[in-house]
Amino acid sequence: MIKRIWLIIIVVGLISMVTVGIVVYRCISGALEAETTLHANCDVLEILELYIEQNPGQWPENWNDLQNTTLPTEWERQHLRPQDIEEFKKRVQVNFGLTLQEVADMLTPEQVKRWDFANFTAVRPIGPNYGPCESGLAHFMEVVWRENSKAKKGKALQKVRGDIYCAIRLCNPDERERQR
Repeated sequence: MIKRIWLIIIVVGLISMVTVGIVVYRCISGALEAETTLHANCDVLEILELYIEQNPGQWPENWNDLQNTTLPTEWERQHLRPQDIEEFKKRVQVNFGLTLQEVADMLTPEQVKRWDFANFTAVRPIGPNYGPCESGLAHFMEVVWRENSKAKKGKALQKVRGDIYCAIRLCNPDERERQR
């Protein structure tokens, strides 16, 4: 009888230890996945910043655009590289169907100051994650607003140049449209 009680205690103890081990493993594994996704999300935001600066007024059309973005040499030692694009695809969703203007309009400076990123849908983490990369997202939006503003000024300047050209050449309305 005593042997049987000890056997039950040992079996219950082993089952408890295995259960605790599985729970601990899953918690640690989930935390590591969430951390890796957070870093991938932050890296994608930084690559997007570089892309936007290197391609004024443009939002990337696909992952290849990001993969071909030129990075500073010191960047590659600290982050995932664009060559790790498959890892990014598994962890981060980028809405490539947007324009830079649409991304710029997703958040206001007041929302960014409050760390209110609920309306931001251009870049989202996939799977276990710790939410958006808030500090990276705040800086990213500053770059988006700056580069979008530059692009708007450039388009306006281009229109003015076309109007001046046509005024000098006494263009007809059809030629004026071609200059724009």
